[in-house]
Amino acid sequence: MSEVNELDEIEVVDLEEYACSGKPIPKRVKYYLIKVDKKKIRVQSPITAKKILIAAGLDPDDYQLEQVFRGGEIVRLEPDQLVDLREPGIERFVTILDNATVIIVNGREKSVERKKLSFDELIKLAFENPPSGPLICFTITYRNGPKQNPEGTMDEGGKVKIKNRMVFNVTATDKS
Repeated sequence: MSEVNELDEIEVVDLEEYACSGKPIPKRVKYYLIKVDKKKIRVQSPITAKKILIAAGLDPDDYQLEQVFRGGEIVRLEPDQLVDLREPGIERFVTILDNATVIIVNGREKSVERKKLSFDELIKLAFENPPSGPLICFTITYRNGPKQNPEGTMDEGGKVKIKNRMVFNVTATDKS
């Protein structure tokens, strides 16, 4: 078996595997496998935080990227910040939903700090004083949602994953 010459380019390097084994990262690498949350993705280096989010299938308008260093240090990256994967100590990244997500409820913008909203929370966002009574029934529809749930209706007691600029229509009707 022949050794890899320093001038040879390696197709793919799994950064987590190299870090765990203590091997140095080769100088000439075409692609790097990095871990974003629990998913491994293939990227080139250097790369911006925004491009890492896109490669991971996430909307950079909704998520921020944090770099996790050996020893547990976590650093939040700016969207256009370059990450050089050839530097030692880079093993994985985690994503966080931006704190404030702007949604549109009954035509009005609302800012929320959650990843999911419940049926009852959406009613409270839609109505300052929600109608009440034994015959009042609410209907919630949505559109412009994330890939997992781009549009649909909600059932009482349900929750929905949200994304920036998602649109909700909440109506109250009297069953009488």
